[in-house]
Amino acid sequence: MTRHSGVRRGTNRAPREQGFVLATTALLLIPLLVFTAFAVDVGSWYYQATRQQQAADAAALAAVVWMPDVVKATAAAEEIAAANGFPAFEQQRDAGGALVFDAGGDPVYDLTKPYAQVTVEPVSAQSVKVRIELEGEVYFGAVVMDNGPQIARRSVAEYILPVPMGNPSSAIGTGNEPNPAGVQNMWLAVNSFCAGRSQGDPFSTRYLTSSFYCPGSNWTYRQTSGSIVGPINQGVRAQNPQYRPDGYYLIADMPAGSEAFDWRVEVFDAGICDIANETQGRTHAGAPLPATRVRGAALDMSLYAADDTPLSDTDNITPGNRVATTTFGLDDCGWRPFTTIGSGADRGRWVINYRSLTRDNEWGLNYFSVRLVPTSGATAGQTCATSSNTWCPSLSALDYLPIYAPSTVKGTQVFAPGVSVNFFLAEIDDVHAGKTLVLELFDPGEGMQNLQITGPSPTFTRYSFTYETTDCAVAGVCNDLGAAMTDVAETANANCIVSAIDTVTPATGTFPCLTVTGGVFNNRTVRMEIPIPGTYACTTDCWWRIRYQPVTGVSATDRTTWSAAIIGDPVRLVE
Repeated sequence: MTRHSGVRRGTNRAPREQGFVLATTALLLIPLLVFTAFAVDVGSWYYQATRQQQAADAAALAAVVWMPDVVKATAAAEEIAAANGFPAFEQQRDAGGALVFDAGGDPVYDLTKPYAQVTVEPVSAQSVKVRIELEGEVYFGAVVMDNGPQIARRSVAEYILPVPMGNPSSAIGTGNEPNPAGVQNMWLAVNSFCAGRSQGDPFSTRYLTSSFYCPGSNWTYRQTSGSIVGPINQGVRAQNPQYRPDGYYLIADMPAGSEAFDWRVEVFDAGICDIANETQGRTHAGAPLPATRVRGAALDMSLYAADDTPLSDTDNITPGNRVATTTFGLDDCGWRPFTTIGSGADRGRWVINYRSLTRDNEWGLNYFSVRLVPTSGATAGQTCATSSNTWCPSLSALDYLPIYAPSTVKGTQVFAPGVSVNFFLAEIDDVHAGKTLVLELFDPGEGMQNLQITGPSPTFTRYSFTYETTDCAVAGVCNDLGAAMTDVAETANANCIVSAIDTVTPATGTFPCLTVTGGVFNNRTVRMEIPIPGTYACTTDCWWRIRYQPVTGVSATDRTTWSAAIIGDPVRLVE
């Protein structure tokens, strides 16, 4: 048998071919490793950029609440940026290379080694931009490059102030007095210390139920005929758990441009000036009032200056920040000056406090108006419209708006019985689209048939809502004058037929409404939730209104207290 010798084909390469493969592989391995290094580093840069954006968002949200104080805003932004992994300086390390912390567990930074650059830039008095810049870390790519790219991310946050309750002018509660925003139909009001909460004021009155007299006092009073009745000893009455002696607050927002004038704060009918609406004068301890006068709440007012935290109003209200105070006399009728906000004073949000004094010889209510007017120039002594003048100050309620809405005052008809009437409620900008408006109406509807919630002019859209009343099971919080009404919890509105002609278009039809006849909500709070459509938009007029339809043939005497708020975080990211 013949054997064949030699190398088997396809199993071995010539030595020079093997050398070529090794050389080629070595040459290609270098760029492959470089590309791999770049891929890892680029991925880390994207990851770092994502973390920087998250840190910038958090820092902007923390900083905006301190605007327009840029120093405090910057400190807040740097603190939050550091907490999210982007401190302004590197953290110190001990001799063994371990990170250093203080006794409280917070990092200790080496102020000689800059790290991330955190920049805070004001956009407006209510918005701020935060920018975080840092060089990207280089890991495997260090073989071909010394430094990574500069990575910067920014975020803009805005603080949305509470919705203002008032009207688009520099006056509030002007009733049937002239006003550039149109007749308001309602007055500001406070009840006296001795009156009951059931008279429509949940905070000024010390007692739950209504009476002519304070408990424990011997009272006499003069009837309209001139005869004296009494003395009468008033027994003990349950105290009002909601009573707050500081009363109510207005915000006087002084915008840029208003420094062109000195602005006088004036009060209309600060005294008890509507004798026709009172049936008999009442006084204390055998000293009757003249037959031509009545006794009511003495009005006390204070003014607190604007400060450097315009996004927080409550910190304005300190004794050191009070610039004026006065107590008006019961015979202060017509427009009376209170104080002046000078042209050289700080712009921003001033606070006006008004309250009834704690006096046991007064009963009744005091209704009045407040306005801001320039003291010089062509418009001296005149109120202005905020919708047409950006320099015009505005007056709005800080938290609650106590009002008096009678159909007749001083013998003059304000609105006709049975004819629908509209009241300015709150300014809802389109930034609130998709949110929920929450209203609380205390003791609404004396002399009224139903109420509706309408959107801005010119469409006056009637909005649907759900509502609920206060819990009668809690003693002293609900209806204290009789049997408790069955509580309503998150009940949808009904529909009412509206036939009276007024300025709202369409004037007639069937619309969502709340029936308020028969004192059904007397001494009770109605909480309403109104979903704001996501498509909601407004332009020059963003004012929502409450639309009442009075009972035909009945004079309305609606003494009530309102509040309005938006459900949702007031701080938001806009970029």
